[in-house]
Amino acid sequence: MDEQNPVLGKDAASDANLENRPYQDEMVDRALRENIICALGTGMGKNEVAVSVIKRLQYEIEPAWSEGGKRTVMVVPSVPLVEQQTKYIQKWMPCKVKGYHGSGSVVSAKEGVKDDAVTAAWTKEDWDAELEETRILVMVHDILKDILHHDLIDVARINLLIFDECHHAVGDHSYREIRRCIQTRAEWDRPRLLGLTASVINCKIGNGAEEMECLIKDLENCLGAKVCTSIDESMKKHEALPTVSLDVFKDTQPDEEEREAVEGLDETITWMNAAKNYIAQLEEGAKKDNLNLSHVAPTDDRFRLTITKSLTTVTSALSNMKRSLRVLGPWCAYQTACMVKKDMELMLKHGCFHKEMTTPILGAISQVHMFGTLLEIHYKVHKINAGDVEGVLRLSSPKIRKLMDVLRQNKPESGDTSPLAGLRCIIFVAARFDAWALHKFFEFVTAKPNGEFRFLKSGHLVGQLTPDGSEFPIPYRVNLSYKQSCATLEKFRRGEINLLLSTNVVEEGLDVPHCNLIIRFDKPPHYCSHLQSRARARAENSKYIVLAPEEDSAKVRKDLDAFAGMDEIIRRTCVERNLPAMADQEMHFQDKPSDSYSPPGCKASVTLSSALSFLQRYTNTLMDDRSSSNVIRGQFLDTQPGQYVYRIYMSLSSAIKRPVTGSRPMPTQKLAKQAAALECIRLLHQLGELNDNLLPNAQEQLRDMKKILGLDFQREAGEEGGSIPGTKKRPQYYTKQSAALLSNCRPVSNEPLFLYTITTTFIRSFQDEPAARFIADQSRAIGLLSRTCIPALPPFDVFIYKAEYRVALTLVNSDTFLTEQQLDDVQTFHTNVYEQVIRFSEAIALSFKPDVADGAIYTVPLTRSSEQSSWDIDWDVMARVKEPSQYSVVSQPDEARKRMKITPDRYRDGVVTRWYKTDDDRFFVLNVREDFTPSTPSPIDEFSSFAEYFERKYGIEIQQLHQPMLTTKYCSREMNLLRRPIYKEDAASKTSKLTIQRDKSLMLVPELCQLFPFPASLYSKCLVLPSVMYRLNTFCQVLDLRRQIQRQTGIGSTVQDPINWPPLIYSPKLTPATGTDSNNEAVDCETELSFPKSQTAESEPIHVPGPSTALEDSAIPLNGELPDNFEPGLVYASYEREKFYWIEGSNKRKQLTESAGESKRLISGRRKPDASEGKVPKVTECGCAPHLSDPPFLLDAEFNVDATTAPLPDVCQLLNALVTAKASDGFNLERLEVIGESFLKLTSYIHMFFRFPQHQEGRLTQLCDQQVSNYNLYRLAKLKGLQRYVVNQAFEPVETFVPPGFVFDEEESNAVLANSGTKAEKFPSPRIHQAIEDKTIADVVEAMIGTFLINSSARSAQLFMSWIGLHVLPELPGPEEERTTAERYGRFDVTSIPTPMLRNDSDTELVLKRLTAGFDDFENRIGYKFHNRAYLLQAFTHRSYDPNDITDCYQRLEYLGDAVIDFLITRYVYEDEKSFNSGMMLDMRSALVNNRTFSTLAVKYNYHSHIKFRNLRLYNHIEEFVQEVQEKDQDVLTLEADMMCTNFDDEKDTEEEGFEEADAPKVLGDVFESVAGAIFVDSGLSLDVVWRVYYNIMRPQIEYVVKHCPKNPIRELMELEGPNCRFGPGEPLGNGRWSVQVTILGRDTYIGKGNNIRAAKTNASKAALEGLRKTQR
Repeated sequence: MDEQNPVLGKDAASDANLENRPYQDEMVDRALRENIICALGTGMGKNEVAVSVIKRLQYEIEPAWSEGGKRTVMVVPSVPLVEQQTKYIQKWMPCKVKGYHGSGSVVSAKEGVKDDAVTAAWTKEDWDAELEETRILVMVHDILKDILHHDLIDVARINLLIFDECHHAVGDHSYREIRRCIQTRAEWDRPRLLGLTASVINCKIGNGAEEMECLIKDLENCLGAKVCTSIDESMKKHEALPTVSLDVFKDTQPDEEEREAVEGLDETITWMNAAKNYIAQLEEGAKKDNLNLSHVAPTDDRFRLTITKSLTTVTSALSNMKRSLRVLGPWCAYQTACMVKKDMELMLKHGCFHKEMTTPILGAISQVHMFGTLLEIHYKVHKINAGDVEGVLRLSSPKIRKLMDVLRQNKPESGDTSPLAGLRCIIFVAARFDAWALHKFFEFVTAKPNGEFRFLKSGHLVGQLTPDGSEFPIPYRVNLSYKQSCATLEKFRRGEINLLLSTNVVEEGLDVPHCNLIIRFDKPPHYCSHLQSRARARAENSKYIVLAPEEDSAKVRKDLDAFAGMDEIIRRTCVERNLPAMADQEMHFQDKPSDSYSPPGCKASVTLSSALSFLQRYTNTLMDDRSSSNVIRGQFLDTQPGQYVYRIYMSLSSAIKRPVTGSRPMPTQKLAKQAAALECIRLLHQLGELNDNLLPNAQEQLRDMKKILGLDFQREAGEEGGSIPGTKKRPQYYTKQSAALLSNCRPVSNEPLFLYTITTTFIRSFQDEPAARFIADQSRAIGLLSRTCIPALPPFDVFIYKAEYRVALTLVNSDTFLTEQQLDDVQTFHTNVYEQVIRFSEAIALSFKPDVADGAIYTVPLTRSSEQSSWDIDWDVMARVKEPSQYSVVSQPDEARKRMKITPDRYRDGVVTRWYKTDDDRFFVLNVREDFTPSTPSPIDEFSSFAEYFERKYGIEIQQLHQPMLTTKYCSREMNLLRRPIYKEDAASKTSKLTIQRDKSLMLVPELCQLFPFPASLYSKCLVLPSVMYRLNTFCQVLDLRRQIQRQTGIGSTVQDPINWPPLIYSPKLTPATGTDSNNEAVDCETELSFPKSQTAESEPIHVPGPSTALEDSAIPLNGELPDNFEPGLVYASYEREKFYWIEGSNKRKQLTESAGESKRLISGRRKPDASEGKVPKVTECGCAPHLSDPPFLLDAEFNVDATTAPLPDVCQLLNALVTAKASDGFNLERLEVIGESFLKLTSYIHMFFRFPQHQEGRLTQLCDQQVSNYNLYRLAKLKGLQRYVVNQAFEPVETFVPPGFVFDEEESNAVLANSGTKAEKFPSPRIHQAIEDKTIADVVEAMIGTFLINSSARSAQLFMSWIGLHVLPELPGPEEERTTAERYGRFDVTSIPTPMLRNDSDTELVLKRLTAGFDDFENRIGYKFHNRAYLLQAFTHRSYDPNDITDCYQRLEYLGDAVIDFLITRYVYEDEKSFNSGMMLDMRSALVNNRTFSTLAVKYNYHSHIKFRNLRLYNHIEEFVQEVQEKDQDVLTLEADMMCTNFDDEKDTEEEGFEEADAPKVLGDVFESVAGAIFVDSGLSLDVVWRVYYNIMRPQIEYVVKHCPKNPIRELMELEGPNCRFGPGEPLGNGRWSVQVTILGRDTYIGKGNNIRAAKTNASKAALEGLRKTQR
């Protein structure tokens, strides 16, 4: 595998203007006349030639793509070249240049930023949009190859195609496949071609000119261009012509010490090679016998190496150690051994090797340790001090000593002692280990500042092993290596280092500065390598030196002479050549069968060479999980010798359910696989899975999406830089509206009016409150006067005077008439009530304009002589309070106070204010104390009387010393009486001093008080008005919505509304003051949780004992544990890179791999019976067994009711679903939202299951996710105007309430506040607008579904969903107009259930009977016997089990069962008598509905013994988990092992916290769900049957979880710390594991690790909670 360039170069040109040299102009002219391969040496300006050609043809790419313009494309072999060439071309071109690589990351050279667009999934329309502005495209070869195969860009519209480093166009390289695609087009449709290369030869040559001519001719035929070079004399001035020399050294033979050191390594290598050969033989035998073996199958963890790969990795490392000792000497070998030992220990610790390899790896580590120990004993390598040149050279090979002699000879002038003076050198080595070890060597010898080699400063550069030129998003560890490589090369350019040790990575493509010394530590392998490395010596008087041992010097010298001769041959050969003939070009591409497939009438084509990548792209669109992958499986069939036929077994989740065989025998195995893949592509296109561009059919998905979301669906565009529509982060402002039922209610004169009284009924008292007597006064009341009838509304509670009262609106009469004068008096009274009593006169921009205002219901005082008499309007009170001057508080002079008549009757039932104070507080007069006067002794010791108190404190002399005193109580200004107050014994300790004083009675002097016009019995009732009007408006809005839903859906259409609605009752578990769940009043369901002692729960590193010899600082320590700052070496880094390609490879094309055959279901045979198992009752009849316990509730009847006779949720129940937690009311929608969301998921899943019978789980899930997404719910709710009824704003009358008949001028308000310098209100004003987040509207929809489900029926909830626009029911034929929702939509019934059988021929029943043999025991265990066993077979068939060709795999049933179980559990938790709050409900559901719980129950009930699969990764995973569960033998999965501590490290006995254990095999949880889905469809869609079966299975677990009430650590931490809690992003740790850290501001930082980000975040939260608890102890 070639090493690919890891770093980028700077722009190759630095001149302000592009000025070509004569020979470059010659090449440009030739390129404009015909297709050429520009063969110019490194540094000779090939890029300038390419840019000049592009400029000359620029007129062709200037028009827009939509106007017929063409585009220029450059293809390159590696990612670094994409970025380098993009930047270079953009420097000289004014048009837009873009680079494309990997899975589609886009590099814009002009903007210098990366775009995350995924071009692998782009359609033709996407590319058309991209090409509209982009004129020049630079891309990795694979992307252009795919584009041409899929006909995404018309070849005829590429004006110029440039192949950079075109000498790669040999064999199966993508360059060759690109040309193969172009060759099939008509000659006039082919683009102009330009190849760029420094060497037309890319391999070893044996026969000189003749063979060279054949290779050049082959390259020309491949590219359809002729090789050209220039004979211009100006080339000699720019050509790299270093002095080439050969330096010979005398090598030595291995001595006894060296042989002893490598003896153990040789034995280990021999044993491991024998093991690999043995495994290969077993694998070959397994293929012949159609078997599968665990040691040749993928491991149970996709990130672990297989046994074979583990052996290869270790033997390679050991061989490199041997090579280092022989080639570099003992000192370098010791450094290599240290690095290898540390890497192997690190990989073993992180579980990188196969689990069966632990003992061999430990043995290999011991051998490495022994190797290092022998080097210490024989050579004393650890005793050499840093900078000891003689000492280290004594322990180095003759080759290194010769290298040091060469560097001595090229030492800069003696007068220049700077470290980087004069020398710029590259040393090319063949092995990556050599580059690393030599770098360590040079660091060691240059350690002394005044040493002999102080003029050297080294760096090393090795490439990344990549299978092709594609670049993936590099994970952190590999990315670090990439950045370090970039930094190394940049230092070399800047001169910070002058000695670069490198592999062939720097030979081509990168911009490297001119060097004056090139040393080939190993001889160049071929001419191309020699030519490119020599071309790096471009400085004046440069040298090119090759090192060779004496015995090989003659051969190496001969090769160098041959290379020099080839230079001259190429110069002669590449002059005046002719274009290859068309026949020769055609013949060149006839090297393999020409089988292909093209959709009729389309240019897209798939050939044998591209069929596998096409097929893999399709399989990658199928569902994948950690326990299985979408690797293509198949086997070779028996045929005649020399002929091969391959059969592919597609995943059962694909559209092809039967094996596919190649159309004809092929001469090679590779072609046979390609032929079978080609046949699969043909079938997939015919089935509609691939479109006419042979891409996965996104249009079909789009059509399905439009069926669900509507044909006119267009996603709402968010503001640029703003939040995404449909999310919680995007609030929108909506204008608050008065209820339609209250419109046109403003009273007018001389027309009948409706008079209502606001009655208050005492419910209970929280504390004694004397002022409560005023509201209890039955002689006075507040009435409402309306022109229209106010509908009957539910009573509701208010909280005033430390008591709870029930408020109701009662009709007094409907024929009240008012004259014009009376109406004016009513308006005056109404205005005084809100402006003077409730004090809205203090609010700015609020004015009484009944003609303009909506809902102008007037307030009137009512009176009656007795409780039995009727209420009448109290005109006397209206007249008494009419005068506006009465409301002005003025101070009284002494003379006026002397004349004041003070009588007890005047102040009884009165409200007073203190004119000597500026606070404007008002007080109810509780009692007139004639036994207390101002001359009475004061209770305050320092004052002798009340009179003295006022005189000394306020300077007021009391004029009437014998007047009675007034006992008063502060009149609260609280206007929101809908909040339930919290009264506790310790409340006073948390209450302000002012509040405490106001809570006490106060003695006042009458002459110092001004009497308020309103009597206390009326004043107190007026205070209820804002709360009453707010609730009245809300009730009427909800009633209007209720009538609309009833009219349009038909739900409850035959049910009469009650005469008296039930009252609105607050939930005892909600605290209205905060709008959140109250932990103090909620049922105490929490238990003390145990937390692990460590914060990270990581295991200790594996420690291999070694001798106690301490190493000097000059070397990496060989013995002891890994240091914290240890940097992984080449072995571990290579593993990390390969692992990374495995991870990302699942998102790209994968190569066809063979399956080792079907695994025997060993798990069934190995299962240990549970000790607690008794005799399982036998189920003899289809359906549920009679011994099953009845569940706590049944559900089927709710789906079968007649919706027209089902009661519609009442006003209070609907209001409960419309009020959010932000409203801080006595109730909110959160519980209903949880149950509604679950029911929405269930009904949506059922609908998609029946509507799309051919779709697999992945497609169904996508459709459901779109339907139940917050954005879709928000969108549908807005279409129905549901946002008008949402209450998302806390009722704060001072800020958010506009009294009836009043209007608020928003512009005036803003202007007044701005002019006053006061902080202006946020625009829009909360008085007339409320902010509602998009997600909140979606939550309301789910809560509405919940309230219909709980308070009406499941059928009603389904019809409500259909009314709002969700697809959950089948639509009945007939006209849409004039039909209610109940008439338009039917039900899913038994006739709707699709058959599970894929075929129905004569042997189907026999196959079914054979495949379901042994399932009787399972049916007995769960207590259900299937009517149709095909459902049972489908429920247990994994998609890898191709022998089952009569049913589908379990994915569709799993999809259905997931929703069924989720709903049943959610309904159980909701119905529990403890009425858990929403947070508890979610936590309990998470603890019950998760893979860990399902997998454990699946093992307990023997599900695992019946799963049918062909995947050894699953076998290993399931077997380990089954053993673990059976060893624990728990009746229930405790919370500590499940929700609170569920992740286990890959190593045994290492426990790690997590929310859900990722280590539990997902297939077990899937089958647990699929059986539930199978029972659901087999029982005729009966939730009762599923619930009866699964309630008995899950009952102990359910009861345990409900009893212990788990709490999500993340939620608990957020509630505890709130804004002080900051979670960091997830960081990958390798091996599929993640780390997350959480910081508690001002305290500490905690780290959690897990198998996924969610588990890691949970672990971090638990560590933080434990840490916080420790600090509080």
